[in-house]
Amino acid sequence: MNAKEQRRQDWHTRIATYRASGLTVKAWCSANHCSVEQLKYWLYKIKRVSSSATPDPKPL
Repeated sequence: MNAKEQRRQDWHTRIATYRASGLTVKAWCSANHCSVEQLKYWLYKIKRVSSSATPDPKPL
């Protein structure tokens, strides 16, 4: 696994932890030593990648 893939996997894990925490973005970032902008960036990036990975159903 290269560095880019490792970083993406690390952020997948961090985002899952954030979502399970019930904390606000600001509180979670403060407790986990990252910026609000970093978390928002990765939330957007992972959402965009996962939504493009699932194809739209084909019309009948």
